[in-house]
Amino acid sequence: MKTERWIWAAIMAGAALAGSAGYSAAASPGAAAVRGAVFPASVLRESVSASVLQETVPAAETASSPAQDALYVTVRAEGLAAQEKLRVFSGEDQLDLAALDAQHEALLELPPGENYTVHADSGLAAGFTLAENAAITNVTGDGWTDGEILYLTPDPKGTLTVTASVPDGVILTVSLQGGETDEQRSLSAETGGKAVFAGLTPGSYTLTANGKERKVTLTREMPDVTVGLD
Repeated sequence: MKTERWIWAAIMAGAALAGSAGYSAAASPGAAAVRGAVFPASVLRESVSASVLQETVPAAETASSPAQDALYVTVRAEGLAAQEKLRVFSGEDQLDLAALDAQHEALLELPPGENYTVHADSGLAAGFTLAENAAITNVTGDGWTDGEILYLTPDPKGTLTVTASVPDGVILTVSLQGGETDEQRSLSAETGGKAVFAGLTPGSYTLTANGKERKVTLTREMPDVTVGLD
């Protein structure tokens, strides 16, 4: 009897919503309007079913946590052969398995906000963090990143990050020379006052900004360096 009362109350609630729809419901057959929003009649049927379910099934059985959306991560390993397998772990749990394609790339699908390690069959391994905004950070081991792609390589690479407070409408150009590197980057309010030089071989470089030069050294032990211009 109690369940029947719930069904009857839910049906009556649906009928009341349909009655209050006015011309909106008439213009869209099989739909009911609630505070200006139009809902298909199937939604009303689902509401009735949900009401009955809440009455007849324990709450612990109906509760569920939403699945977290995964993000795609590109791994590039130019020194490895095509079809070599890459295995991705979170702790000791293997989450993904992919093979390098003809361009020496593999696409991984991983939840953000966690730390991972990727292992190649040839022995290369790198750790990294996948941020909520899909940025790749905190790379360790046989890898480096430009923030968007994870590069696997037996040769250590480093990253130089340059920061500065840049007013709106102002663009600051910085350049970096050293070894085979001769590159420029622009800092502005739109870039968050940050510029990144990635994929650098450990060694000494010259950073030029505002007509001033400064020496920057990256080592195997400290491959990632941040320089503030303020």
